[in-house]
Amino acid sequence: MTRYFSRVTFVAALFAAGGCGSTVVVAPPPVDGGVACRFPDGTECRQGQSCPSPDGCNTCACSGDGVLACTARACVDGGPADVPARRACVSSAECALGEECHIVEGCATPSYCGPMLGRACTGDVTPYCGCDGRTFFASSTCPTRTYERRGPCGAVDAGSPTDGGGTCRSTGDCPPSMMCQGAQGCNVPWRCVPATACTPDIARFCGCDGVTFEGSSTCPGRPYRASGRCPAADGGTSCAPMDAVGEGLCDGYFGVAWNGSACVSITGCRCVGADCARAYRDREECVAACGG
Repeated sequence: MTRYFSRVTFVAALFAAGGCGSTVVVAPPPVDGGVACRFPDGTECRQGQSCPSPDGCNTCACSGDGVLACTARACVDGGPADVPARRACVSSAECALGEECHIVEGCATPSYCGPMLGRACTGDVTPYCGCDGRTFFASSTCPTRTYERRGPCGAVDAGSPTDGGGTCRSTGDCPPSMMCQGAQGCNVPWRCVPATACTPDIARFCGCDGVTFEGSSTCPGRPYRASGRCPAADGGTSCAPMDAVGEGLCDGYFGVAWNGSACVSITGCRCVGADCARAYRDREECVAACGG
């Protein structure tokens, strides 16, 4: 049975909120059943959907646990005159803190940044044909970027092979139960091979993009130029490790943090740590400040 949630408290909070671009999150009273939210006029907003607010100039989202999240922009004459155009995105990395990229299937309709839905992502891995013509793999409930359709792109997809002999740029380009493997060096092609057991240690590698990354010492997962950290342009960095990590199995994006050796994305359902408010907006900003 579908579960519906009351909108009375939510609507009151929405119109009481102030400030352009802020987000209002209101938890409805617990109700047994399925997952759906209903507006006063009877219109449904189902789990994972982004729906227009009754005020005509805001956007609401219904999360998996029944929490409604709505923007709280000031309306002009009760209409949508002050609502900015939706910001197009390819992935959540392009959205502001507290937002996520609402992925729309198909490349003709652009995906857009909107309130975080707070949904839990399943732990499975399924192929998608990306809008760049390459296959990528992600949770079946939370695709990580725009895509043309579910399923691999096909035999012409040279960049994300679906057989054991194709070249790859990372294990994410390979089908489930396979891994990207090759020799050290940036001019050596790596290929998808059957996955093997990896040692549970953590080692640092200097990636072919000049950025340090971490992985198993026996399974780096992508091409690298050398073992160990990449040298910083000035021989070092003055950045201290940041206390900011992602928590939970959601596809939310909260910025980028310096962990002492590399710039890492903060993803999940929430950011935890004293430095969450200091997170860099994107990787480029972090690299410019800390060098890796």
